Amino acid sequence: MRGKRILAAAGAAGLVLVLSGTAHAAQLTLSQGRGYGGNETYRVYACDTKADGWGVRTYYELADGSAGLVGDGNGSTSPCGSRNMPSAVVWIAVCAGPNGADSECRY
Repeated sequence: MRGKRILAAAGAAGLVLVLSGTAHAAQLTLSQGRGYGGNETYRVYACDTKADGWGVRTYYELADGSAGLVGDGNGSTSPCGSRNMPSAVVWIAVCAGPNGADSECRY
């Protein structure tokens, strides 16, 4: 069952995801200066760095099996969006696109 919620979110973009089983810190950067997202062991963040009408989201899965996303709700204005997690982060994907679409993703 692990990752099915995130697979459904990314499925519209026709992407195949491989989940990691270990917690680690990572940062993924999108092309054309659109933004970046990442995680520390118990925190997930998303940063929109370009005023282009595209939003930035970081999808995550935790060691306890829960999953979700963190977005940068204020566009390219500081600060970035972030959330502390109750369990270690084991997987992330950073996506951007207009109107909530995931037009570009990094894994």
